[in-house]
Amino acid sequence: MAGQIEEVYGQAMFEAARERGKTEILKTEAEILEQVLEQSGELGRFLGHPAVGTEEKMDLLVQVFSGKISREWLGLFSVVLEKGRQDRLPGIISEFRRKAERLAGIQRVLVESAGKLDVRQKNRVRNRILETMPWEKAEIEFRVVPELVGGLRILAGDLVLDGSVRGRLEKIRRELEKGG
Repeated sequence: MAGQIEEVYGQAMFEAARERGKTEILKTEAEILEQVLEQSGELGRFLGHPAVGTEEKMDLLVQVFSGKISREWLGLFSVVLEKGRQDRLPGIISEFRRKAERLAGIQRVLVESAGKLDVRQKNRVRNRILETMPWEKAEIEFRVVPELVGGLRILAGDLVLDGSVRGRLEKIRRELEKGG
């Protein structure tokens, strides 16, 4: 869940994108930026290093991303760096992406299972989600989480549907603690 800073900056970026009619392209770029920041630990360490000045950090971002992303993102980077909030950049980008997806009627869904699901199982889960949920479109990601023991846990925004063995055991434990 986004904090207040991520929400404010993400909303400002979203409004700027809508005003310029660039929501879709900036959403696509946000997905790329999220991947780059997630995969490049060095970039995050550089941006967070207190001995590196704001100008040096911005120069690197321009060097890395210039011509690859829209100037709106570079403008956001500049503001975020000037305010010393570079540690919030991944959350700001994610918050913008969520808002852009909501506008497009897209919901990201994470399906966690204790073991790897085969193609047939994934299709059944995907179809069931699309049949029962109110979203126009859903981007569904499947992830193996052995700690679930069995069953599925589905996460979509603030919605959590926990049909895992672990989830059921946790629920039983909480009920026993209440009653005991």
